[in-house]
Amino acid sequence: MSRAAGTRWRPQGRDERLLAVALVGGFFSGLLVTIFHDRLPEQFNRDANRIYGIASGAMGDYADQSYTPVGLIYRFLLLGESPLAAGLFGYFVATFAIVLAVLRAGRRTASWPTAALVFGAFVLSAVYLGQYSKDLFVLFPVMLLVLLPRAAMWDLLGLAGMGLYAFFFRDYWFLILITYVGYRVLSLRQVRLRYLLLAGSLAAVLGGLGFYLLMGLDPNHFRTVVQDHLHANTEIIPLVPLPQPSGGLVDVFLNYWLLFAPVILLVTAGIAYLPIIVGFSFLKVWPLLTARSSRRWPPIRSLDGALVRRALSLLLATAVVQALFEPDYGSALRHVTPLMPLMIVLVQSMRSGSRRVEPSASWSWSGAGVSRGINGDV
Repeated sequence: MSRAAGTRWRPQGRDERLLAVALVGGFFSGLLVTIFHDRLPEQFNRDANRIYGIASGAMGDYADQSYTPVGLIYRFLLLGESPLAAGLFGYFVATFAIVLAVLRAGRRTASWPTAALVFGAFVLSAVYLGQYSKDLFVLFPVMLLVLLPRAAMWDLLGLAGMGLYAFFFRDYWFLILITYVGYRVLSLRQVRLRYLLLAGSLAAVLGGLGFYLLMGLDPNHFRTVVQDHLHANTEIIPLVPLPQPSGGLVDVFLNYWLLFAPVILLVTAGIAYLPIIVGFSFLKVWPLLTARSSRRWPPIRSLDGALVRRALSLLLATAVVQALFEPDYGSALRHVTPLMPLMIVLVQSMRSGSRRVEPSASWSWSGAGVSRGINGDV
């Protein structure tokens, strides 16, 4: 339990109990949701039913070829005819990833927001991964990023995991991989969160422009083409009545930001969705806000520093690609659920790493006295 010179570690008994309650309570709550998953509304089981049909042999290849390899994997694991066993398998894999994230980050305590994040990770994993799921397999590159040693060269294995997932399941993950590399390079320096987010909005717009110039497609084509077969009151709707490509580019830009806080649902879905908006926004925004001050990022050569940068890079890269592809906010939530171990790692590594930061120097208007311990702006 060695710490940097000049600092003193004092165990926080209450916070340790809070983390334990979040882990145990979250696990058993998620387990109940997994066991009674068939009681959830039908929209939570549509993809699972398609995969089940392939895994059980009741139907051939689905039109979306990404379902076929998933179904065949479940069949290979002898889970093709047992939805409950498949759900428990997915939930236990997610549980392992969550616990791994908590242990790897080096903190055994939790604030109330961290406890809520851990508890929510179990429940959302039960809802979206405790069934036949394509998203379950995202956990494997995620766990790689958590487990790898601190040296940046080990990120190559993480990239290989992302590439394999993109090749076999969802080819748009190649775009996430490329964007991850860009963020990983940016994060080699201490860059404020506001600039990383702005870079993401610019990358999303450039991606949409690339679709238009290179493929002749509207910038928001991949979202709207899915919506032709989707009937949900949480759809990500076009926001400006401008001709293409201008309308699509503005749409991509605005929806990039709305994917962090979908306040538009108050208009499109009604006030009843306010709790969902609050929960969604907390999930997407609060982990990032813990890293708002780049001056308090753990040193780049430390394990905490590597974990923070890896987690930030994949979370922000996913946000960029979601701005181009997500058809609705429900799908957006489902797709970030397997990334929640990285959110936990980010929060806990920032808390752990901040204790190693040197004491702050006195502040001055010139900024000359500002040291790494001073909080920066978002």
